[in-house]
Amino acid sequence: MRKSFVFASAIVALAPIACAHAGQDDFSGVIAARQGQFHILDYNLGILEQMVSDKLPYEQDVAENRAENVQMATRLNQDRNWLPGSDLPPVHGTRAIGIRANPAIFKAKWGEMMKRADSLQAVSGGGVEAMAPAVAAMRETCQSCHEFYRPKAEGAKR
Repeated sequence: MRKSFVFASAIVALAPIACAHAGQDDFSGVIAARQGQFHILDYNLGILEQMVSDKLPYEQDVAENRAENVQMATRLNQDRNWLPGSDLPPVHGTRAIGIRANPAIFKAKWGEMMKRADSLQAVSGGGVEAMAPAVAAMRETCQSCHEFYRPKAEGAKR
């Protein structure tokens, strides 16, 4: 009984140390969280893009809902999604390289994303003509960040 208690106490005492160490080496959780956030953005923005390009019929309630989802996704706190080392090669599963090297640049780009999401949400109920420029601006903001942070394919000009 005493040995079991000592062993159990040791496990409980050492568990936080083991978990902290695992958190430094395994970024799968934070990468999954940030990719999930970006998938939500892309999915909802994609539906709006289909509406403005006549691939889906415009439905005001759907447009407003999707734009609100985009806006809410930009408001998720990302502080724990970019742990040191989680944006550096050879981390498996991420293409976002070097965001932590200059967090001010990323925060500025993300701030622009938030503004564009607010603009998109504000016009989403006004029809395709009102929404099209905001959808395009939102996608351009996404693309500019991808171009800045994702490495180019070998042989491509940067």
